[in-house]
Amino acid sequence: MQDSSNNIPDVAVETSFVQPFEIPPPPALSERERLRTAINFVADPGSREGVMADVLALTMMGLAQLAVQLAKAQNVSDIARAAAPLAQLAGELVAKVEGGALKLPYMSKPGGAGAVLEDMVKLANGVSAALAAARKSPSDTAA
Repeated sequence: MQDSSNNIPDVAVETSFVQPFEIPPPPALSERERLRTAINFVADPGSREGVMADVLALTMMGLAQLAVQLAKAQNVSDIARAAAPLAQLAGELVAKVEGGALKLPYMSKPGGAGAVLEDMVKLANGVSAALAAARKSPSDTAA
């Protein structure tokens, strides 16, 4: 039989093989996974890495310029002049934090700066241990 209004043939379709399908609920996320999901919503890992690379480059360049100029300093005014560019950048950062326009992530972590330093110690020691283990020769492990 054919529907005369749109010239589409009337076809019987077998649907007995089609099973109802429900999307299962997502697995429960740990608190850390929920937090990382929220952070990834703010910025993807590549973007965060790019921003952190820029921040690190700014910091390193400021520190390098300061060290070079301090090494040449002959008096207190030379020291003040050497510190001025980095002090200006640091002053802007401090003003934003103190004015409430910027809240650095470590400030929101339980334990604050102390917890961040402890995380750094654990990470640094773990990476150092992995590097040391990788350097061992097979004869070192046999003894």
